[in-house]
Amino acid sequence: MTNRQTFRVNRRVITVSLDNPVPIARRAWAVISARVVDETTGLPPTVQLSLEAEEQNVTPRVALDGFVGFAGIPEQSFALLDQREYHVHMTLRGAGYVTYRRDVEVPRDPNFRTNFTPVNLGVIELHREPVAIRGRVTSPSPTGPFPCRV
Repeated sequence: MTNRQTFRVNRRVITVSLDNPVPIARRAWAVISARVVDETTGLPPTVQLSLEAEEQNVTPRVALDGFVGFAGIPEQSFALLDQREYHVHMTLRGAGYVTYRRDVEVPRDPNFRTNFTPVNLGVIELHREPVAIRGRVTSPSPTGPFPCRV
């Protein structure tokens, strides 16, 4: 079945046969998405982020302003989504931040072949790595620093 349309341009008749629309499950999508912010500032991290998945059926993507996610063609990434849910084990890293791990569930959808709803994780707040400060407390004296008793 083709979609034919006829146009008249400068006294010429042009017939165009458009392709049928690609089914939703066969289109490339951002199948899982999120926005990453620093928990302290609420702003996107200024360091380079890396995103990984244990599964091979999705492709990690990291964009500007803390947007991250996984791209894929749903029919290839989640072939049996109409029968069962899928899980993507994601790992998000950034220098100076605690590694973030999460098991993301892509819920079963009985209408999968005609419908697909990407998973939006919302905002992920990254925690900064702990900082340790070490030293000793001294007091100034005429002969130099003098250790304080605590």
